[in-house]
Amino acid sequence: AFASITSIRSAQNKEPADRLFAIIMASLITGCGIWVSHIAVLLAYQPEMTFSLSGGVTLGSLLVAVVLSAVGIALGVFFPAQLRWGGAVIGAAVACMHFVTIQSLQMTDWEVLTSKPAVIASLIFVIALSAWAMSFATANPSRWRGTIAVSLFAFAIGIHHLAAIAGTEFVASP
Repeated sequence: AFASITSIRSAQNKEPADRLFAIIMASLITGCGIWVSHIAVLLAYQPEMTFSLSGGVTLGSLLVAVVLSAVGIALGVFFPAQLRWGGAVIGAAVACMHFVTIQSLQMTDWEVLTSKPAVIASLIFVIALSAWAMSFATANPSRWRGTIAVSLFAFAIGIHHLAAIAGTEFVASP
């Protein structure tokens, strides 16, 4: 979260000619950070069933995280007054990446069921908290506001994963 916020701030402060490269770098940092935090939690999960991840779909989830993060970051860099909306798009990147990664789970004799209320709650939390984090990230930058932005963004990612997984049930296939 710290690297993401720092790289987004850096991209905003670049000269116009250097912004595209800075956006690409910030989106790689943000997208990879989102993705690796989710994959680490998923790999640490010790369910009663054996599962593996589809390599192609898992890498696709990384691409989703990076590309949607780039859209959100570009929105905030080129239209600074819209940074909150850029944060919302980054929150959507977290959510989309999560659900694509869940689709990469390969399990024999098990089904993945999700609770619609839990999915909706996780979407609301991650999008709202990410938008709020970005509003702290650059409005009158200070160490205190930066700390709040990083904390909110990390919390957004964590609460999304917890809420989404809480609404996920693994059921043995008949």
